[in-house]
Amino acid sequence: MRNFTDFEKSFILEIINTPLEKKNANGEEVFMRCGSTLLRKFFYCIKIEIAPDKKSFSIDFDRKTDRLNYTNFIDSFYLIRYLEDNLYLGIDQIPSEADKLDFIDPKYEKEGDGDKYKVKKIQGVSIPQRLINTLTFNSQLAAEVQRFCSSVYHPTSALIDLAKDFKTPEMRIAEKQINIAWWAIGVALFIGLLSILISICK
Repeated sequence: MRNFTDFEKSFILEIINTPLEKKNANGEEVFMRCGSTLLRKFFYCIKIEIAPDKKSFSIDFDRKTDRLNYTNFIDSFYLIRYLEDNLYLGIDQIPSEADKLDFIDPKYEKEGDGDKYKVKKIQGVSIPQRLINTLTFNSQLAAEVQRFCSSVYHPTSALIDLAKDFKTPEMRIAEKQINIAWWAIGVALFIGLLSILISICK
């Protein structure tokens, strides 16, 4: 197992601590632990869009937030791939979203053809428009981004156990053996010093 960065640890904990489903304002069960929801929530993205040829993808985000870190955003996809390949994470694509190419935060709606979104009316109050930035990636990752965004995540017991301290069972055993070794050295030193003191006192 490789080491995880602080960002990767926080993203893994986000996956584990997010409930699979939650009721929306209309009382309907909606998936919460799915890729598009997790990514939008974690990075404050407004929209993730994959090109029809799946050779590029873009993200729209609020200019007012400094939460988006481009490197971490890309790293999150490599992390998901790693967790899946190493059986830490199950990924189940939602059939109704298998061909979906754009994933927009449900509380936003695009306004015209410009670079503006507005928040949908909440209790009759219209929230001002927000300017956004769009970042486009020409990447072979695009097809995987589409799959990751349209899938539900199932953390395995191995991942849940790993996230307790981000140490594998082998690492924990090794640490225990080191602690035992240091304890044995301490006991040996104590006995040695005690023997010297006894011989001096005679």
